[in-house]
Order: sequence, then structure tokens, then C-alpha cells
Amino acid sequence: MLDRPLLLVEYMESYPTRWLLAEIAEAYETAVNAGMGFAVSNVPPGVPQAYMEREGIPYTAESFDRIGCPQPIIVLDMRAPRRMEPWEAASSRCIVIGGIMGDHPPRGRGLLLSMRPGVALRNLGGEQMSIHSTAWVTAMLYRGASLDSIRLASPGIIEWETPYGSMTVELPYAYPVDPVEGRPVIPERVRRAIIRGSMWDEEVLHFSF
Repeated sequence: MLDRPLLLVEYMESYPTRWLLAEIAEAYETAVNAGMGFAVSNVPPGVPQAYMEREGIPYTAESFDRIGCPQPIIVLDMRAPRRMEPWEAASSRCIVIGGIMGDHPPRGRGLLLSMRPGVALRNLGGEQMSIHSTAWVTAMLYRGASLDSIRLASPGIIEWETPYGSMTVELPYAYPVDPVEGRPVIPERVRRAIIRGSMWDEEVLHFSF
């Protein structure tokens, strides 16, 4: 029996990118630092599993509904009719993030997970967020914050200088605003992955990490 919430990222992408893997790694650190458990489910062989092993991120090739999570299993989806409350974040044994990267506008792939037995859908305010942002907000709820107290900013903006001038990327996600620093929370590892992907076309099936 789990003694604390387990935050699960259900891997649903057809191929890995540096951005996706960086989001998962940051979500892992955020969940663990908040005192939550963390794992990635449905991880295919190859680069994804190799990355998880290198970074020490717990993972399984099984889908989230096959690893013994007690029901109800909360699946986070922006279209869910109910918001997740702090008491649910603290008392639920398994909270699932899935199907939220790589789609703009979002195709609602998270709803595919609602067809699994024992699932309860919840949203975090109705805006599309990245994997790490979803983990960050969930961790805040787990620690007692309410959704109304968490300010979001969208879209996310990343700016940097190149030998050819300034570049800007507008990210189609809502990002939580750090209550101390007052700016959107976009981890440096994620920023580097996005900048690298913007400067060079990724050969996503053959990259080294």
C-alpha cells in the first residue's frame, strides 16, 4: 500500500525529444522535493528507458492502470469537469499526468486515459500546461495550496541572444508564476532543450543525451 501520493507521467509520445525528456526529469525533481512519489509509466524501450535509467527516474513499461494503484486513480485533464482540491492531492494514492505534450491546439489525448477502470478526472484550472508545470502545481496542492492561490501566466516566453540577433519562442502552455520571484517557472534544463531544438532541427530518433 502506498503511504504517499505517487505522481505518474503516462508516456504517450510516439518519439522522444530533448524537451519532453527534460520536462519529465524536472517533474521528477519537483515531485520528490515536495515529498511525493514519482514514476513514469508506459515507457517504451530505447532512448526513453535509457534516459530514465541514466537520470535515476523510476519507470515501468506497464501502463498506470496495471501497476496496482488503488482506486480511484486521479487523471489530470484540462477538460475535466471538476478541479482537483488540495485534500485530493494529499489523499489520492496515484495521480496521473498524460497526453499533454506535443499538441497545439490540444487534441485531448488525456481523455483516452479516462476510459480505464477506476479513473476520476480532475483539472488544474482548465488551461493546458507542460508536464513540469502540471507537476509543480500538483505539488503545491499536495503541500496545501489552493488552485485559486496559484497564478498562471500564458503563453510562456523564452528569449535569448544568438550571433544573428535576438530570438523569441512563444510556448503554448500556461506556466505557474513563482510567488517569490514573480516570473513564470520554466526550469533552465527545459529552456536549454527548447533553445537547442529551435536552433537546430532534431533528429529525434538518433540524438545523444
